Amino acid sequence: MTRIARAAQRPPTPLQFLEIADRRADPRMSAEVLGLEQAARLTAGVQVQVVNLSARGALLEQREWLRPGTRTELRLMRAGSGDEPAEQYSTSALVARCWVHVLSPLRYRTALVFATDLAVPGQGDEFDEVEVELVLQELTA
Repeated sequence: MTRIARAAQRPPTPLQFLEIADRRADPRMSAEVLGLEQAARLTAGVQVQVVNLSARGALLEQREWLRPGTRTELRLMRAGSGDEPAEQYSTSALVARCWVHVLSPLRYRTALVFATDLAVPGQGDEFDEVEVELVLQELTA
């Protein structure tokens, strides 16, 4: 095999990955953008930080390792404002992956897949792609 043929078979570099379109089925949003508190809780009292979430899953950060394949429930909170009371949202989920994110202090990241699509609080039953684009434009401006 020639050097050129081997180069063509190499995986893309990180810069080439930036050129590849996002293949996610649903856009991800931070908890702050959705008006939710970043701190959340799983079944059995595990405290987590929501990195981002979509209608079908979430990326969390926590101190404990979670076994992939474990069923759990994610409980999200929205603080009340003015006349509106605080709201709590929960959804059943499956731990898809869990890996070490930071060594000192030890922190894990966990990918959850929701059992049913999450009705994203404050966004209707699904994400509105136009609203997502507007928020992303505001954040990058």
